[in-house]
Amino acid sequence: EALELELIKSNKMAEIGRNVEGIVHNLNSPLNSILGYSQLILRNNPEIKDIDKILDAGKMAAHIVKGLLDRVKKSNASMIHPVNINEVVEQELELCRHNLFYKHFVISEKELQPRIPSVMANFGDMSLAIANILNNAFDAMKDSLNKTLHVQTEQKGDYVLLTITDSGIGIPKANLKKIFEVNFSTKNIKGETRYGLGLAITKQIIEKYNGTIEVSSKVGAFSTFTISLPVLK
Repeated sequence: EALELELIKSNKMAEIGRNVEGIVHNLNSPLNSILGYSQLILRNNPEIKDIDKILDAGKMAAHIVKGLLDRVKKSNASMIHPVNINEVVEQELELCRHNLFYKHFVISEKELQPRIPSVMANFGDMSLAIANILNNAFDAMKDSLNKTLHVQTEQKGDYVLLTITDSGIGIPKANLKKIFEVNFSTKNIKGETRYGLGLAITKQIIEKYNGTIEVSSKVGAFSTFTISLPVLK
């Protein structure tokens, strides 16, 4: 029953997602007008310093719109093709900047190996898998004094490794083997029941492309998720 409810919710979100591209695309025209007229006003009235604030806000909105459009286009592409994991990580972290908790409280650290080899996958699948882990990390750090997210990519032999570590509440040893099971969740935020599909879906996605996902954790200290995917040859 819990799985059915979560799938209904997922279908509703998918329907919203299908409408996002059109909605976001329609924002481009008024945004361009705001930016254009603001620049015109500033050119004719350079003494009005507040126009700079309008331009900065407009440029930020345009950047967000472009990011959303890029993600929708890549996620809609159902083909399996070479994917650069660094590119997916950068995109997901950029979108996380619009998460107020991440923006104001989380210290983000990145160690992305330059010129890392590509993997064969669907961009949308990789995006969803990484987003699920990041969202779990944010939930885990809500009550931590130290809120640090560390993301690292590297090549080891014939595999690309993505490691995501949060300084959250950690996972009890007894639960480490259960967290990838459907319906298992340690979350219960403000009475909200979580059905634990996120990590189960992530594991299915990674295994679909002949990869693995592992977790290590210490209660009250950290959790580390390591994704390993075969290098494109």
